[in-house]
Amino acid sequence: MSREFIRAHSGDTLESDMPEPEAGHGTEKREEEPPPFLGSWRNIYAAIALYLVALIALFTLFTRSFNR
Repeated sequence: MSREFIRAHSGDTLESDMPEPEAGHGTEKREEEPPPFLGSWRNIYAAIALYLVALIALFTLFTRSFNR
């Protein structure tokens, strides 16, 4: 089998097969919208981390109290 046949039927593309990006496409910096609550993504990640710590603490307390 030829390399072109395999590439055509496998969906793989080589970098040389990809078209050149148009001028200004994908090179500008996009402004991310802030999340609808907590003001920033950093605050959301911190809230999730605190939630997970609270769950671990809660399950630890349950385990200790019911294993006695």
